[in-house]
Amino acid sequence: TTQVYTVTLTRAGDATLSTLEVSAGVLNPTYISTTLAYTTAPVVKAMASTLVTATTTYASDVLTVSVARSGGAAGACAGAASPWDCPLLVGVNVVSVTVTAADNTTQVYTVTVQRLPSDNADLASMDVRNITIEPIFDPATTSYTASVPSFIARVVITPTTVDADATIAVSGTAVISGTASPTFTLGIGDSVITTVVTAENGIVTKSYVLTITRAAPVSPWYVQPDGDNTNPCTAFGTEYACQTIAGAMAKALNGDTIYIAGATYTESLTVAKSLTFIGVNTPTVSGGGVSRVFTITAGADVTMDGLIVGNGWLSNTLYTAGAGAGIFNTGHLTLTRSTVAGNTAVANNGGGIYQTGVTATLKLLDSALVGNTAQQGGGLYVDRGAATLSNAVVSTNIVTNTVAAIGGGIAMNGAGTVVTVTNNSLVVGNRVVGSTSNNLGGGIHVQNGTLWLVDSTLSANHAYEFGGGLYIQAGASHVITHSVIVSNTARAGAGLTTRATAPLTIYNMTIYSNAALDGSAGGVFADPPLTIVGGAIYSNTSTSGGGGVYATGDLTMTNVTVAGNSNLWYGAGVFANANATISGSRFEDNRNTGGGSEGAGLYMVASTGLLTLVDTQFISNTATGFG
Repeated sequence: TTQVYTVTLTRAGDATLSTLEVSAGVLNPTYISTTLAYTTAPVVKAMASTLVTATTTYASDVLTVSVARSGGAAGACAGAASPWDCPLLVGVNVVSVTVTAADNTTQVYTVTVQRLPSDNADLASMDVRNITIEPIFDPATTSYTASVPSFIARVVITPTTVDADATIAVSGTAVISGTASPTFTLGIGDSVITTVVTAENGIVTKSYVLTITRAAPVSPWYVQPDGDNTNPCTAFGTEYACQTIAGAMAKALNGDTIYIAGATYTESLTVAKSLTFIGVNTPTVSGGGVSRVFTITAGADVTMDGLIVGNGWLSNTLYTAGAGAGIFNTGHLTLTRSTVAGNTAVANNGGGIYQTGVTATLKLLDSALVGNTAQQGGGLYVDRGAATLSNAVVSTNIVTNTVAAIGGGIAMNGAGTVVTVTNNSLVVGNRVVGSTSNNLGGGIHVQNGTLWLVDSTLSANHAYEFGGGLYIQAGASHVITHSVIVSNTARAGAGLTTRATAPLTIYNMTIYSNAALDGSAGGVFADPPLTIVGGAIYSNTSTSGGGGVYATGDLTMTNVTVAGNSNLWYGAGVFANANATISGSRFEDNRNTGGGSEGAGLYMVASTGLLTLVDTQFISNTATGFG
């Protein structure tokens, strides 16, 4: 027989630690098993983890160690037994040591460790694109300099921090460490760019100051259509050249040169500085059919080389000056190897160029005025000042005006005005369009001033009334010499007409194949006294008197050949209506073709003048009537 007696023993639930230590620092308060919560002094950011060493009072108890940012979820610490390695985040970390007794009683000890954010505000590097800074970068050095040429107008900085959690601002703009800043524009002289690094703690800052000295730009300047006016404009290239001529002009100083790449630039430009514009591959500066192209102000000394100035347009409603669709000049302008073409001055003067101002000057050298239109001075209107055309071409310009159309190629006006056409210049194919008696001077019209026509040619110009090649209305002391007037047409005075009061002398001229379509003087028509010295007048035609010359004032001819001229009625060679003195000359093969016509070589109105002939020949001249 058995009997069982049961004794139940209950072990006390002792879930305490006998020791607790952390490598992060000394516990506060000092450890005793009955105190459950501890702290340490804050640790630096470099301490990324802490070792936790703990032992239980009873060997059978079980320890679990975890760590969490304050208020966050817990995470495991590394290790299966003491010591455990617990990672620390920046901020407040709570290390929890949980003791589980044999009876499953638990007790949690906590150690709060604050990991401080970094106070490191150093840069590890500062790269400045395409620029060398001085001294060589060192994190401890905060002041740097650099010097750059004028064509470097922009800068990009790439700063990298020692501490990845620090923040950067370059001249006030936030930049991520290791990435490029925005592009900063450099002015002329010193530009200061400050890079401020703020440590992770938000308290410590460090400023790195870079002073970049950009040299002042110097002429020449450069323009191309894919440039940018914020560029330095000191070289060709999309990163260097200006985009517009106006942009380069804004940078230029008096005396500077601007190079313009071949393209079309639609701009309306006022030039108030003394500048030289040089075209590379013949650029066109255009008014776009809506505005004048260039205005040259008084005092400016401007040279244009290798340009086309075209498609300018103006009217009185657009410009109060109302003249000069291509160029309006009151300064000093020189064009070389350039063309002013296709400009239109609506109901006003100077389709190509208009000049005014008593001190204004124009030089047209190896250049051309082509296909411009105005009501006066289709190619060029010189109101005041002086103009010189040397080896120039004035071609196919048109003047149209229902009242007074004058100067298809060139018109000049104003006392003191001087225009010189010289050195193989050619005034060709210009026209004065209309059907009134005031349509004059197809090639050149002189309303006032002085004309020098030297070693040049007036060819195939047309005026409805007088002066297909040249019309002189007024002025004195004109110099007409060693030039050719050929194939011009008008109703009368087709080659040259002068109706001024001052006498005119022409020297060694060749005047031929001009045609007066409905009147007198195929070659020369003169109201004032006319003197012809040397040269030849031949193959001119008219429908009335004076196939070669018609003179209403006194006529003097010396060593002149008058040949092959023809007309219907009187004076196929010369018609003289006042005194005539002719010496050393030759009249040959001139022909009157009308019925009863007279004076094939020379017709003299006996009642109005005296004829003097010295050593002059008349050969094979024919008329259907007398002489």
